[in-house]
Amino acid sequence: MITVSADPASVAGFAAHLLADEDLIDRLLPKDPWFHHGSAYLDSAYRILSEYLTGEWQCTPPTAPSLDLHGALAGTSLEVSVDLVGPEPNAQSLSGVVYLDFPNLDTIRLALANVTRDTDLFSAHHLYDPAAQINHVIATLCELVNRALAPVSALLDTAA
Repeated sequence: MITVSADPASVAGFAAHLLADEDLIDRLLPKDPWFHHGSAYLDSAYRILSEYLTGEWQCTPPTAPSLDLHGALAGTSLEVSVDLVGPEPNAQSLSGVVYLDFPNLDTIRLALANVTRDTDLFSAHHLYDPAAQINHVIATLCELVNRALAPVSALLDTAA
């Protein structure tokens, strides 16, 4: 079974990086328990995820991928990107693409399920814990990627 996960130390380092800028965190994370009635914070989720995935937050050039790939053939690489689509804040959705590059084969391109509500990425349980909220957003991305990878993994398991 091919899956991805985020390294807890990397996520903690990324959260610390974001938390160092109080003004940024104040703008990025929901404060109101009723935030989930729309998609106003999807742009914040996009900013969090895109910065985490690019690794630009690290002081040194990133040497390891932002997401760890498990259960794939040796030499297989993974690239994940996210994008924000839609005309205005309350009509936006977060979409993404997964590229799975197998050695001596071709690259498979998979679409992530579109996220249309703030509650699809943010949790009311973490309103007052910014580090946990950031961790939740990244963990949710891993779940979306794993759902996209499931059919490919099942096909490869059947072929083996």
